[in-house]
Amino acid sequence: MPEYPEIASTSFGQITVGAKTYGHDIYLLADGKVKKRKKRLAKAAYGTSHRIGPDELERVCQGGPEVLFIGTGQYGAVKLTEEGREFLRQRGVECCALATPQAIGAYNDCRQPKAALIHVTC
Repeated sequence: MPEYPEIASTSFGQITVGAKTYGHDIYLLADGKVKKRKKRLAKAAYGTSHRIGPDELERVCQGGPEVLFIGTGQYGAVKLTEEGREFLRQRGVECCALATPQAIGAYNDCRQPKAALIHVTC
């Protein structure tokens, strides 16, 4: 199993993973790598980055996580679409969608193969 970085903290507009702070949304991939979130995928499909659908989930679920954590923002503004739920169900990926402060704790505590999509603002 890969070595996953610990998410140290989050506040409005930023997240710290390991010793590095990011000022944008991120993906934590199943191989433990951190990547910048491609908001254009959600914006093209839904007109907003506050909806998560199959195109974006395909990117973040590369490598076959058993659990996907979605940090829905500091105030929980991000929502998983029905198509996104179906995408995860078909692949047997458990989804844990929580406000970002709670999602980082759940991510850090999880010992299964995992990935995350973390929204750092609203």
